[in-house]
Amino acid sequence: MTDYENLAHTEPVPDQETLHNLRRQAAETLKLVGREVEEPGRLSLDDQPLKSFSYPLTPELVSKALHFDDQEAAVPEGCELVYVPESKQDGEMSQDELYMSVKKRVESVPGQKVEIVEQWLIYGELGQPTNHEYSIDYNRNGQPETLNNFTPSKTLPDTETTTKLIKSWIDQSRQMTIDDIEKIYRVIDMIRSLHNLTD
Repeated sequence: MTDYENLAHTEPVPDQETLHNLRRQAAETLKLVGREVEEPGRLSLDDQPLKSFSYPLTPELVSKALHFDDQEAAVPEGCELVYVPESKQDGEMSQDELYMSVKKRVESVPGQKVEIVEQWLIYGELGQPTNHEYSIDYNRNGQPETLNNFTPSKTLPDTETTTKLIKSWIDQSRQMTIDDIEKIYRVIDMIRSLHNLTD
């Protein structure tokens, strides 16, 4: 099991040590059971082709790991966790990166496909403080949606609660919080439990 239960929830923003530990545990897990994919245009620090490691989770496992329930307005469709080792590209060297995305579907009027993609990213230049961010993409029929062109009557059942909920999801980008870190740890733990990995 990972150590997310020891996170200090009184601290709203994760510190550098927390980000390092999260990437380390993700790397240990995904290098064992993840799918290897070559990253075009990027090299390892020893000039070898760079390979990332990823693992997808089914909607059922996402719901279990992240504690979604039947009352959620958006239904999870899947999740992917990706680890990219330290690398260099065009003369710039990067820290190892960790990325997680969760795709959700919002029940909508007939003929409309409404999707929300939550994304968590940890990254940075080698030797510099690590950056981290959380963002949301909102799509209708495959096209990006923003507050400027958001039309509830075309997108969703005309209910005030659902409309407010969707508007709260649009155009958000912020630093990650300890709660975000915990979500990633829960996904790592789910992957480890599926493969009977022990510490």
